[in-house]
Amino acid sequence: MSHQFINTWEIGQRVAGVYYVRSVSERNTRTGKPYLDLELQDRSGIVDAKLWDSKMEDTAPEGTLDWVSVKGTVEEFTGTLQLKIQEFRKVTEPANLSDYKLVTQGDRHADRKRLREMVDSVKNRFLNALLMGVLKDEEIRTRLYDAPGAVTMHDACIGGLLEHTLQVAELCDAVARQIPTLRRDLLLTGAILHDVGKTDELDYEGPVFDFTSSGTLVGHITLTTEIVSRAVEAIPDFPPTLRDAVLHLILSHHGKKEWGSPVAPALPEAFVLSQCDYMAAKVFIFNRARAEARKGLSTFVKGLDDRVYVGDIDFGEDKPAEVAAFEPDWDELARPVVNVLMGSPSPFQPGDADLAPDMILLPICGRIAAGMPDTSPEHVEGWRAVPSQPGAEKHFLLRVHGDSMRDAHILDGDLVRVSPAKTAHHNDIIVALVDGENTVKRLLKRPEGIFLHPENPDFDDIAIESEQDLRVQGKVVGLIRESVM
Repeated sequence: MSHQFINTWEIGQRVAGVYYVRSVSERNTRTGKPYLDLELQDRSGIVDAKLWDSKMEDTAPEGTLDWVSVKGTVEEFTGTLQLKIQEFRKVTEPANLSDYKLVTQGDRHADRKRLREMVDSVKNRFLNALLMGVLKDEEIRTRLYDAPGAVTMHDACIGGLLEHTLQVAELCDAVARQIPTLRRDLLLTGAILHDVGKTDELDYEGPVFDFTSSGTLVGHITLTTEIVSRAVEAIPDFPPTLRDAVLHLILSHHGKKEWGSPVAPALPEAFVLSQCDYMAAKVFIFNRARAEARKGLSTFVKGLDDRVYVGDIDFGEDKPAEVAAFEPDWDELARPVVNVLMGSPSPFQPGDADLAPDMILLPICGRIAAGMPDTSPEHVEGWRAVPSQPGAEKHFLLRVHGDSMRDAHILDGDLVRVSPAKTAHHNDIIVALVDGENTVKRLLKRPEGIFLHPENPDFDDIAIESEQDLRVQGKVVGLIRESVM
């Protein structure tokens, strides 16, 4: 019979097979009866197991228990799976340990390809040469591909070190794209190399990972700086300040001295690396807790110092019929936010034959604060020619008065293009009727209430007591800024 991997178990399933005993302790029930509390492991995961009415001295007189053949039933206890053992027998170590070492569930071949692509993306010739110099060492490269990311905490599985390294590097890359002042090549080099010393720090020959003598006496941060320093020395004319910057990112990547870093981050790239490293590690622990628990709250999670919610979250249907009619017009939203019209205001009037076929005239219905928009001729301030699009014949223009929406790039004197609507979504910019006047604001639907939010810190939110009191006149779908040459 093929091995029944732990991650395939279901409640009520009968299980029979050989498993590694990760830990075992003798305990007593509330009534004083002895039992063995075990953690069993194979390559797919770890599970709690109970052998009731048993003592260690009877089960393993010599005091050690590493490998067992068990038969039992999978049960649920406090939201997690647990094996109730009915038959139990100590066995010798299997010839093939590959089924018992925890292994990443990711695509290890794809991870190697992603690493090569990430290294190639570093364009600075010294930093690229540094990365290539470290990775050309076959022993370092092989162990980087295979090593776990830790002994017991985050990414503690074969292939975990590379998976964690790539997650951190890609997070750093994403941050660098959003903050152009960050020196991307420096940041990515630090991210790719920050844990490379773990290739010497961790022993992963057996099913349970441990520290090597170097890992115990020196630690991966110092081991990493030694590897990087040797590689730098082999590169002619490597700038000393660049060397120090790379080493600083490595030395400070734990973020705080009390968390094991010799120095705190003193470069923005070092700070970003420490935060991305922290985030990737913590999310791994969250995901592992969620995978091991079944519902509600998990048991206490070491590394998070709390429990984790693993219940379902109802995100609703993909496209509920009752709100489908009010979905954003993505084609319209994809247009430029500001259309700057150079020259004098449009000379066109309704019925003009000279209007281009792809244009349409929209009425300007007074100022925002001048009351309800009225498109009757006597209340139209003027007309503007704008590009036509589906539904545009219902649009109208309103002139903005004031700078309450300044930070949304809607300025005093601008014309906002409005699509009539009676409802709107959270975060839409709308025209709303407040105290008999129209106003342009961003609609915010918060747990504490509904607010019309100005995009200018000098103005206060306007609180709306209820949905029924919200008088939406339309959504702002475009902006025209006139500029006379």
